[in-house]
Amino acid sequence: MSGYKLDYYPDMPEQVRMELETTGLMGGDAGHGGWTNVRFSCDSETIIVEVEDRFGNKHRADDLRAVSVRVEGDWETTGMLEALAKVGLQVMRLQNEESVRVIR
Repeated sequence: MSGYKLDYYPDMPEQVRMELETTGLMGGDAGHGGWTNVRFSCDSETIIVEVEDRFGNKHRADDLRAVSVRVEGDWETTGMLEALAKVGLQVMRLQNEESVRVIR
């Protein structure tokens, strides 16, 4: 797998944009393997982020315009890409089922 960058820009400006950039798999772990960065942005400043530090303390930031998540290492890159794909497909499938149920 070689590196690439993908951008998703929805039709409506209020919707969240997603940019994904990755080196692809490089044959190693963090520091030697690939990395993947996912950035979500929205012009309406409606992004809320909650993070948990290594001590278990939770922190929150809101009214954000963008947030990025980066993983380093081949396994981490593969895991992030698979998770985004599987979760996205699952949500789309569930939404289609809900639409069918509402119409009937």
